[in-house]
Amino acid sequence: MCSLQCLRGHSSDFDQTFPRRVVFTILALALTPIDARDCASVVAPGDDTVTEWLLVVDAGEADAQLRHVLRSSDGRLWLDRGALSRWRLSDIPSASLPYAGQHWHALDDIAGLRYRHDACTQSLHVDLTATGRSAVSHSLMRRGEAAPLSEVAPGGYFNADLLYSGGDGADRAASFFELGVFGRGGRGLQTAVADDDGGFIRLDSTWLIESPESLATLALGDSTSSAGSWGRTVRYVGLRWATDFSLQPYFVPFPQPVLAGQAALPSTLDVFINDSLRARQPVDGGPFELQDVPAISGGGEAVIVVRDALGRETRLTQPFYVSPQLLHPGLADYALDVGFLRRDYGLASAAYGDAFGTLTYRYGLHPTLTAELRGEWQAGGGALGASALYRVGHLGLVSATTAYGGSDGTGGGFGAFGLERDIAGRYGLSLRREWAQAEFRRVGDAPDQSAPRYRDFARINAVLPPRASLSLTYSKEAARGGRDLQLLNLGGSLQIAQGLQVGLQLGEVRAEGTRDRRAIATLSYAFAGGVSAALQHQQVAAQPSRTRASVQRTPAGALGWGYRGEIEGGPVQRGSAALDYGGNVGTLSFAASQRDGATGLRAGARTGLAWLGGDVFWTRPVRGSFAVVDLGALDDMGVYLDNRLIARSNAEGVALLPDLRPYERNRIGIRAENLPIEQPVATLAQTVVPRGRSGVRVDFTHDRRVGIEVVLRDENEEPIPAGSALRDRASGTPHPVGHGGRAWLRLEPGAHTLRAGSGATTCEASLQVPAQPDLGTPIELVCRAIAR
Repeated sequence: MCSLQCLRGHSSDFDQTFPRRVVFTILALALTPIDARDCASVVAPGDDTVTEWLLVVDAGEADAQLRHVLRSSDGRLWLDRGALSRWRLSDIPSASLPYAGQHWHALDDIAGLRYRHDACTQSLHVDLTATGRSAVSHSLMRRGEAAPLSEVAPGGYFNADLLYSGGDGADRAASFFELGVFGRGGRGLQTAVADDDGGFIRLDSTWLIESPESLATLALGDSTSSAGSWGRTVRYVGLRWATDFSLQPYFVPFPQPVLAGQAALPSTLDVFINDSLRARQPVDGGPFELQDVPAISGGGEAVIVVRDALGRETRLTQPFYVSPQLLHPGLADYALDVGFLRRDYGLASAAYGDAFGTLTYRYGLHPTLTAELRGEWQAGGGALGASALYRVGHLGLVSATTAYGGSDGTGGGFGAFGLERDIAGRYGLSLRREWAQAEFRRVGDAPDQSAPRYRDFARINAVLPPRASLSLTYSKEAARGGRDLQLLNLGGSLQIAQGLQVGLQLGEVRAEGTRDRRAIATLSYAFAGGVSAALQHQQVAAQPSRTRASVQRTPAGALGWGYRGEIEGGPVQRGSAALDYGGNVGTLSFAASQRDGATGLRAGARTGLAWLGGDVFWTRPVRGSFAVVDLGALDDMGVYLDNRLIARSNAEGVALLPDLRPYERNRIGIRAENLPIEQPVATLAQTVVPRGRSGVRVDFTHDRRVGIEVVLRDENEEPIPAGSALRDRASGTPHPVGHGGRAWLRLEPGAHTLRAGSGATTCEASLQVPAQPDLGTPIELVCRAIAR
């Protein structure tokens, strides 16, 4: 066995893992045969060329392991393939030694691996720092999975937006109506406008079937087509089948940055994106790869701080660029639009044109490359084109488009090239140029409309320290016949102090030999409570200047008061004042204005109705999904959406929540401190996931029991003895009886029979439990004796 001096000589190898290695050493020595001298090993029976050792193998991982190690006659050490695979070695030598049904590999054959055998502690120390190892992949963000949808109950809603304007004999009224219905088969939407002349115009009639599992939407009726990279958006009636990533809000369809590095020991990583801590991840020693890094759109810099158990830090810096226009490799985004073009939308209820069809298909080929194919067809012609988006390293996004289309036997080409770059929202650059031949046509173009020769667009924006911003925008359209249009705008803002900001806008428009220049200077201040004021001066070339002053208050949410006031001096003298109010059943607005002695008035109202499962509510307009919350008999009870008070229950204990987020988890709850002790509920919070613009029912009344105090007396008006066994005969629920025959019960509202027993005496009493008992007055009961 090893001498004490031998063990002392290797004490420095134990460091902070001394207790653990002592255990392994004792175990190894106990398993070593007695005849092993000077820490030697046992020769494997039947094999005089291989020696089998039992050693504590420490490769710098989280835990050392007791493993079998072979020593060949030439002094080399061998480990089995399973051990090497657990170390994630990327290059395991092909040469192996068959032994005991396994393949063993010499440590000397592994490039970059260093080791040291300590015979006294029966341990093998392996250094993997210089070896090639496969990286361990860690996801820093939950990948999107469709949230389980709440059960859909048939229902609907009706919104009305009424507007009146008048003054000096010019009165006018108009209204907008929206009707929605929903159920398990989808949801329908009908919109229309009407005016005081009796005119009624239908806008959209659509039935939608949404499938979050397949990220697709099927629309029948009136729809709006997809434009793709070079098409035109048109209104039509027909069929639309398209990808809709919003059906899974937690799913990220575009590639996120992938960060890589290496840790010498088990460590903790802190990931900073543009100086903001975004994630923390424990890793083992060796190379690592961080996927799904939660980065904002655009470019920036990621810093990974590697901190080991001893507190030593290493910083890794990597630039990145993220674009939502790209798709994950293998992910498709498609849109099929087929139908008849809509004409005179908003002027006629049913005016349709030619039949048409478009198909747009985008596909992620690589984390840096997304391709698009688009085809169009319309009576008499069509078009076909392709586009590509390519991320150039961490510098920016390049786009290229080419297409050919025409009608009536003629056609022309179209091309476009663009570049986008955004650095953490602080610096941005956008460039795009389009070319087109005169004969090029797309679906939706007028027959006599010629495409411009080219269009140019450029924008540069920057956020300058400490609190300033600057932007420059230029666009030019070169139309056929030399009628060019150019727009140039330079804008900037500077925050002078908290809430105080100054802005300047300089613009120029050139068209057909004319030049229009203007300058606008603005000084604004934001007060507390949502109140803000602004002073604006505008100067237009060759025109008198105008000065405008305004003040307004914006409510913090949908409920409350707001106001606006404005006066303007210059060639036109005018002033206006407006008052807005938002309540549980809608919004009201009133405005008055005066211009050069003429007075005008305007009044508006927005309201809505919602119904679900037999309950009808008068509410503010339903713009998204909603929930009907049933609290049983709890009236005037506050209902919270994500810890924000959003509604109160009515006299029937029902509340409507009109502002839920579709396809997302909405936490609806009530506060325990507001809950009467005599009316418990099964839970204080529930999470619902509604469909788009649909309703769900949230029931807090699973436990309908209420608390009630009773006083039990026998037929001689003597209190039932304390300690008597009191039970509800139907449910068998026990309740203790206190002094004076008093008992506290939790029972559902309705008729109950109570049975009390003490010794040889048993009696029964009838009880009618009210839905809302009075806690201040106990209920007196007579318990009549019965045969036992």
